[in-house]
Amino acid sequence: MKALYDSGFHHPLAAYVANLALLLLLVVRGKSMRPFVRAFLFVFTAEILADALVTGAWSPIASTSGWFSPLSVLFVILGDLRYFLVVSRLARAGDTPTRVTVTALALSLIVPVVTGVLSRVIPAMAQNPRILFLVYELMLFAIVAAFRRHTLPRARPTDGDELRFVREISLFELVQYAGWAIADIVILSGFDVGYLLRILPNVMYYAFFLLVVFFRAPRMEPAA
Repeated sequence: MKALYDSGFHHPLAAYVANLALLLLLVVRGKSMRPFVRAFLFVFTAEILADALVTGAWSPIASTSGWFSPLSVLFVILGDLRYFLVVSRLARAGDTPTRVTVTALALSLIVPVVTGVLSRVIPAMAQNPRILFLVYELMLFAIVAAFRRHTLPRARPTDGDELRFVREISLFELVQYAGWAIADIVILSGFDVGYLLRILPNVMYYAFFLLVVFFRAPRMEPAA
């Protein structure tokens, strides 16, 4: 099962297929999207394709390279940033773009910084990356859950479509991180089936997240 998990047909192929299809959709149907959402999708499609290229099974950068670890951490931060950025922008229409970006970036850095510190002071986390992954996943799940529960109801989106979208994409993010955490618990318990379970949240992250934004984000109002 781990061989299937490590296969390039899982990662990066799923990311390539889904996100190249998304680029085509953006070219053909993107004009109906709000400018921010369209720009967001173009930028983060390029980002997730770069992530898949670097971290996938067909990476031109060896995992032993000095570049691999810093780039992997950067892509993790950017992967979380895309959720916090799109939700903060659509849920807080009255905030300035600068404030939205700073808030989203700060939220994206909390877990990497905390887990980085913990991995230095707790030997087990440094020695077993799977434990580090699990701690990261549980912390991020808790932050997204708190963000969804306490921030979104007070965010006062400008219309019901925005509120619907931020709830849907937040639920998507929670399911994704819960899937990773459950899979890692199974792996740490000694069952290789956990690698098979990990494929679903991986595909959600690399292939489906931006497609969900494309299809579910509010469109521009039709011209009068």
